[in-house]
Amino acid sequence: MNICKKKKVMKEKNLIVPDEVLSKEFLSQFKTEADVSKFLKQLSAQVLEKMLESEMDAHLGHEKNSVPGKKQWQFM
Repeated sequence: MNICKKKKVMKEKNLIVPDEVLSKEFLSQFKTEADVSKFLKQLSAQVLEKMLESEMDAHLGHEKNSVPGKKQWQFM
């Protein structure tokens, strides 16, 4: 995919953050710009980690720490 198409796709996927996520209670934890920056850096790292885990699961055909081909038992 060329760069122009990538930019177009990125613009089309411009998502809006729901108001519930940006509640006053949640936002009150940030006192400085550094607090917000630290949070965004941590959030970005966690999102990228989850994406990479999902990509690896898809590549391997099973989730981390599961045995492929074995039935997974669920106890309730």
